Amino acid sequence: SLNSDGTVTAARKEDKKREHEINAMVEQAKSQLTPLVEFIKDEVFHRAPVTSQELVIDDELGILALCDLSSEEAVLEIKTSRCEPERYAEQLYYEARGRASYLLGMEWDLDGEEPSATFTLRRVRAYPGEKPNKKRDRATAAIVDVLESKGFDLVEYVKSTEPVKVRCRECGTEWEETYARVKSGKCSCPTCHPESRPRRGRPRKGEVREPVVRPPRVTPEEALRRRAERYAAKVETKSEGTLVIDQSSYAGAREIVRATCRACGHTMEYRADHLLDRCYCRNCGAGRSL
Repeated sequence: SLNSDGTVTAARKEDKKREHEINAMVEQAKSQLTPLVEFIKDEVFHRAPVTSQELVIDDELGILALCDLSSEEAVLEIKTSRCEPERYAEQLYYEARGRASYLLGMEWDLDGEEPSATFTLRRVRAYPGEKPNKKRDRATAAIVDVLESKGFDLVEYVKSTEPVKVRCRECGTEWEETYARVKSGKCSCPTCHPESRPRRGRPRKGEVREPVVRPPRVTPEEALRRRAERYAAKVETKSEGTLVIDQSSYAGAREIVRATCRACGHTMEYRADHLLDRCYCRNCGAGRSL
């Protein structure tokens, strides 16, 4: 259980050692973070009252922005990754609404004898991104509705004169369709329904075409097995061999999957897409610096 002072209390007697370790780390973190907190109070907010999680609304563009910390004169966005002002300039623009903008980032060093984190605080020149294209948004929404009714996902849509990238939810195949075929609902998965794919062009006079050999239709079980193999290969690559996926536990990107660390033998269960985003062992940290 979490206590009001930031320490924890173990529910089981056998976890008392871990409780002491965690509380010792918390006390150490407090002592090292206090100067940073005082610096932010003085240099960013000038000892003014600070609001946490302030909601800012842009009625004209229909944008909601949530500030981590803010006052009447400044906003501070906190990220657990590197301090990259260009990446968050647009977000801070809508959060700040004319106020001074600051970004606090963290760079983790887990390779040394003592794991550490370096905090970087920067003033950010915030600027807006491209204004929403309402006509294109309506066209995209219409395409998404048609594709969802057919069991497909939209991967990429640029404009009506360029191919539309589509993904099949059943087998995971991605392919390109014309805008007209998507709009009319005639698009089909080349893997699940190869017989429905159009044959481009007419044969010329005297031309004899080879008969089209249709691959066998993939069953849902086989499609899932292939997706599990592809997913396991992605995790293997991103973790450089640190994590091994139990392919029988894979049921989709938003479902829980089981992985084992080759370094320490720890077995963990996380949502598949979340594990792919943070591809390292939560127990020993192997693969985290990759």
